[in-house]
Amino acid sequence: MNRRGGKIAAFTVFEATVVVAIIGILLTIVSTSVNRFNEQLKNTSDLNQKLNDFYMIRSGIMTSYYFADSIACQANRLTFFKDEDSTVYRIEEGNLLIQKGNSARTFNVPVEEIGNTEMNGNLYVKLEFIWTPKNIEIRLPRYSFPEQSVNAFFKNIHG
Repeated sequence: MNRRGGKIAAFTVFEATVVVAIIGILLTIVSTSVNRFNEQLKNTSDLNQKLNDFYMIRSGIMTSYYFADSIACQANRLTFFKDEDSTVYRIEEGNLLIQKGNSARTFNVPVEEIGNTEMNGNLYVKLEFIWTPKNIEIRLPRYSFPEQSVNAFFKNIHG
């Protein structure tokens, strides 16, 4: 083969450097995008787990409330009584601890306060959960028992 006078088509060093630089920039953009996506996915997963825990706790509180014979609320402690059993919700180290019988479970759901509150002349039990940007409250009305109403009625009649 005679190669005199003919040129071989090839890239110059500058062209090869530009191509490598562009590929490097594209790989950096793709890598950053994938990392950001994974971070958002983790944040969403963490938020969903917190919401699931909160909904499970709220469901348990509502079930205990509706089936309870009576309720006792002291500072940072709420007890639902049903027949011989009791379910206690209390704050321990800033998180909610639920105790039923001999078993207890602490949930990683921060609670600010458990207590009684009054609103528009009505008495409520309030559980305030720490949440961003605004705390979530569960308010349960404190109903008087029929015996109390009957006794108060006859007390008013008979003075």
